[in-house]
Amino acid sequence: FTLKSVRYYDSKGTLLQHYLDKPMIIEPLGSTRFIVPESESKGGSGAKFLIDWEAASPVVEPIIESVMIGTKLQQGISFISTGRVIKGTPAR
Repeated sequence: FTLKSVRYYDSKGTLLQHYLDKPMIIEPLGSTRFIVPESESKGGSGAKFLIDWEAASPVVEPIIESVMIGTKLQQGISFISTGRVIKGTPAR
């Protein structure tokens, strides 16, 4: 399949960053990653990615997950969030 766009939004829905300059092909069983630095705070607690993808022929829907890992001082926190399909795209 082809990743058409990867966009990062803050808690208010404001676009903060585009992560792709051009479409990216992901081969079968392939993967990629996009990193938001741990120190980034503009996104807020409701930050999100919107991913647009397409395939020329039928494919199994890609698995899209986010992983958060924080390691301040002697404490660590981590969690994952599984992506969900939404219809349409924001007007912004």
